[in-house]
Amino acid sequence: MNPPLLHPDDSSPQDPSSLDQLLHRQLRQSVSRYFYESCDGVMQALLLSCQWQITTTVDALTLVIHCPNPSTHHRVLNYLPSLARYLARFGNTARIHIGSADSDAPALDIQVDDYSLTE
Repeated sequence: MNPPLLHPDDSSPQDPSSLDQLLHRQLRQSVSRYFYESCDGVMQALLLSCQWQITTTVDALTLVIHCPNPSTHHRVLNYLPSLARYLARFGNTARIHIGSADSDAPALDIQVDDYSLTE
């Protein structure tokens, strides 16, 4: 059996405290704001036409976009290379998850570092 790499004081807690949860929420809000502000006007308008949020895990940052209708879903897919470029500034393990109100359209998950960033 291998001993743990970190001293127990340096490991993350099993159950996050309310302070941990608050700091995580503030981090998500700050990253969301900086991501939105880094986008150009066209991309900001596109994001405003959808429900979107940034989620974070230990492994990756994810831009989650829920499109309200098929035409918006199509526009988001057309701007996917630009979205990937903007999001890549925040981490090379970032992901994009695109969902649609249209139940026939499957959700799309894209790893930004695997996605071709050329249009």
